[in-house]
Amino acid sequence: MDDPKIYTAIVGVIAAWITAAFAFFNMLNTKHAKTSEFRQQWIDKLRDETAELLSTSMLVSHLNKERAELIQNGLEKNKAEIKIKEKEKEILDSFQKIMRLRVTISLRINKNDKNASLRNLNNEFLSWLNNVSCMADSQDFESCKKCAISAQKIASQILKKEWERVKTGELAFKLTVFLCVPFLIVGLTGIVYLVTKIT
Repeated sequence: MDDPKIYTAIVGVIAAWITAAFAFFNMLNTKHAKTSEFRQQWIDKLRDETAELLSTSMLVSHLNKERAELIQNGLEKNKAEIKIKEKEKEILDSFQKIMRLRVTISLRINKNDKNASLRNLNNEFLSWLNNVSCMADSQDFESCKKCAISAQKIASQILKKEWERVKTGELAFKLTVFLCVPFLIVGLTGIVYLVTKIT
């Protein structure tokens, strides 16, 4: 078959297939990169907010303890009252920060994650955050510190699982690659077969 129209058609089909394959993989890579970028930002913000919440909770607990000691020791009345008022303002400012961070973190955490292990960790983490926030309002610094350490351990596990999710990719991305790569191979094989049959 020496008809130039057939060769032109074959070249056109091959070029279209190659263009489609590259466009498809480019689209997949772009989407995956964007999803990974957003998830990494989410991980970074969760890490920062958790660290800030836990450290501020321990600070408030420590300030409450100092305030209680000032009241108990009752130095010169005027000096003690001034120091107590200063501590109370610092406590109030820090406690407002704790509440804001607790709400922000709660909004980031998915209590209904599809991954059962991550869902359990998320719920346990939210429970610990509530405990830390409540303990911050007490004078028991050591208990607040222990609670914060436990919350930090759970947060580390969550961050690790989320990082693994970023590395391996979303399920839809993995399925698309898994299903489409064989399809592209079959298409290429078909084109090669067509070219060898015609020539």
